[in-house]
Amino acid sequence: MLSSILWLGNVNFKANQKDESVIDNLPAVDTIGGLLGLSTVELEGVLVTRSFRGAKRSSSYCIPLTVPKAIESRDALAKDLYNRLFTWLVNRINAHLSAAHASKGASASSLMVGVLDIFGFEIFENNSFEQFLINFANEKLHSQFNQYM
Repeated sequence: MLSSILWLGNVNFKANQKDESVIDNLPAVDTIGGLLGLSTVELEGVLVTRSFRGAKRSSSYCIPLTVPKAIESRDALAKDLYNRLFTWLVNRINAHLSAAHASKGASASSLMVGVLDIFGFEIFENNSFEQFLINFANEKLHSQFNQYM
């Protein structure tokens, strides 16, 4: 799964005569498809078109994407796959820890993996009040985390 996410970064697009995106390097899509168990045609369709159903759900439509929209679609797919992989991994670790902890006679809910994600400061030309509050809250969370860990 991680390999397919990394390979998605190698997928490049170019525009055809109608300004629709086409994949510039199909061997990368072949590799990703093999890793995910998808055909090259299926994966190519996902990357260069947007599909949706009609109001009555009896018909579906595919709209070709421009190159910038195809890049956004590729990146969104990579982010979603990474999110699902990360969630699966944390759930597996938590299940293993709970089972191992419960086998010792302790409460199964007392062990878990948690992730504290503290962002660095973002630098904008003009910071808004909202950004100030976000940065302030992050600093307070970071301080609290360091104090108790």
